[in-house]
Amino acid sequence: MKANNVQTVLLGFIALVLLGTVLKLAGAILIPLVLASILSVVLSPMINRLDKCHFPRPVAVLIVIIFLSGIVFLITMFVQASINSFITEYPKYAERFGILNSKIIQLSESRLGVSLDYFKDFNWAER
Repeated sequence: MKANNVQTVLLGFIALVLLGTVLKLAGAILIPLVLASILSVVLSPMINRLDKCHFPRPVAVLIVIIFLSGIVFLITMFVQASINSFITEYPKYAERFGILNSKIIQLSESRLGVSLDYFKDFNWAER
């Protein structure tokens, strides 16, 4: 009976390894299929709604794709504007961070009595 249990566990382990290998090798095919399935389920209600409004099904699909592309475009433009704003304002942020850092160092030295040299010489591996 115990040998049978060991065989079952080993067969389960081998099956798990084989399944992982197949999924790893088929990932290039499976990922687009899974994404397409998810998009199909998510976008189907909008397409059905347009279908009920007497749009031909291909036109409804095209409208939904154009709508989705527009949303992705707007999100991309927003992210790009935010990144550009951060890049142009980076020198100000760096200056503010430097001032804040020096104030923290001054406060730690004056109120806590802890010098920054203490942390430079501190061996973190031993503690």
